[in-house]
Amino acid sequence: MLLPQKGGGWCIAVIDILLLLPIPRTRADIDDVDRAILQLLYEGFSGKEIGQQLGLSHRTIEHRVERLKQGFGARSTSQLVALAIAGGLEST
Repeated sequence: MLLPQKGGGWCIAVIDILLLLPIPRTRADIDDVDRAILQLLYEGFSGKEIGQQLGLSHRTIEHRVERLKQGFGARSTSQLVALAIAGGLEST
């Protein structure tokens, strides 16, 4: 990383940046539909689009996402996706 100095010039800094995520909980109760939902969330689809692709109502998708967030201890859908990736579920 290149950092500007007060008196002029530049300083090279080597910084080790780590992504700090909580250790993902092991989820034994994730079925194929949950894995498909996580994959489609990862790809950027909305709940309505996921429902259309999976043949489920968008309300069912919303309920499943909320259950997944609770199970993973995630506050948001973005955090859910990050925790799922950290837990190795992105390759589904």
